[in-house]
Amino acid sequence: MSEDLTRQRPSTAPYRMDYDWLWGSPETGGPGNDGSSATVRLTVTGPNARNAVMQWFDDLRPDEFGLRSRGGWLVTEMKWEPEEVIVDITSGGEDVADGIEDGTTEAFDVLSPFGVQFEWEQLPRDSV
Repeated sequence: MSEDLTRQRPSTAPYRMDYDWLWGSPETGGPGNDGSSATVRLTVTGPNARNAVMQWFDDLRPDEFGLRSRGGWLVTEMKWEPEEVIVDITSGGEDVADGIEDGTTEAFDVLSPFGVQFEWEQLPRDSV
């Protein structure tokens, strides 16, 4: 049985990929690679949280529809406070794992120099 990584405690650590959440396991079942979307909710906290995310978003400009995305993943703003910002990083389709990994890695790489805390939460998978 795998470790439950649904919600990772606030820390300065990067997201840890949980393939059982993405694909399911023989014990739990799951959506497999059915094209459904997967979302990791990132809560960024600390005195520099909003400034850190603003810097990230400076490089992740919205498209004509107002969506901030890159290479198979997108970021949706959920909460925007000076010391707490919540964003959803979502990917779907055949490359859902790559999209989640790329989006969470970019978030960590850009935000961690600001000394913020990260809380990563895997939201329930949608089915198609």
